[in-house]
Amino acid sequence: MTPLEDPMPTPGSWRDPKADKPLSSAACLQLLAETPPWRLGPSNAELVRTVRFATRLSALYYLGIVLDFARHLAVEPHVHVHGVDVTVRIGRPTERGLTRRDFQLARRISLVEEK
Repeated sequence: MTPLEDPMPTPGSWRDPKADKPLSSAACLQLLAETPPWRLGPSNAELVRTVRFATRLSALYYLGIVLDFARHLAVEPHVHVHGVDVTVRIGRPTERGLTRRDFQLARRISLVEEK
């Protein structure tokens, strides 16, 4: 399955992030292997990726794309822009584990790279 062919969640639950059940550790590790260049954060309950761009404008454009993807999947990533570096963190380690929707967002973001 390609990142853009992700099935839509069941109606009525896809806008509520708490409706997704957390994945098991084994499932997270398997999906992480299929989602390079993402890595697990220090809490092992979030996905982290840092991308460096040539210009700040490119970094801000990337930020807009990430937030648009997140809006469509109803996921709230933490995005930090520092100059030309953009760090994206997906997941809420204090509230829940990673869900399938978190990995869907990571795969979609991975499609966007500066060439």
